[in-house]
Amino acid sequence: MKIETLIISIFITSFSLNAYAICNKGEENCWDCGNNCTARLKAGTLTLSGTGRARDWFRNEVVPWAESRQTITSIVFEKGITSIGSFYGYCENLSEVFIPDSVKHIDDDAFSYSPNLKTLVIPESVKTINNGAFRFSGLTTLYCSAENKE
Repeated sequence: MKIETLIISIFITSFSLNAYAICNKGEENCWDCGNNCTARLKAGTLTLSGTGRARDWFRNEVVPWAESRQTITSIVFEKGITSIGSFYGYCENLSEVFIPDSVKHIDDDAFSYSPNLKTLVIPESVKTINNGAFRFSGLTTLYCSAENKE
């Protein structure tokens, strides 16, 4: 009986983690952002869900939400995302970023050119932040743990 319960519990947990990492056919404002990462834009909030790395967007690429950048006021990385890639910033009205304790790495230019991003909380789980992660942002206050070493 305990083994059956454990198997059912693992299945349900696995299903619920992956259920939000896939865009539904025809779903608007939903984009693939990695092997198991999805971004959804709704009411000014860009939410990244799934597991693993939120991919890098390179300088010569256009992020899928480029036309909506000026409407984005917050970015939420849900628990399960382990790394934040480049170019999630460049949002003039971005004022909030939520980073869960599953994130271990923030890449260069992650939140650059976001002048209204003034305050950010970096969880203890983040071990590396690459140079320029907040370049030309409006960041004036950064909260982090003494455990954030690099």
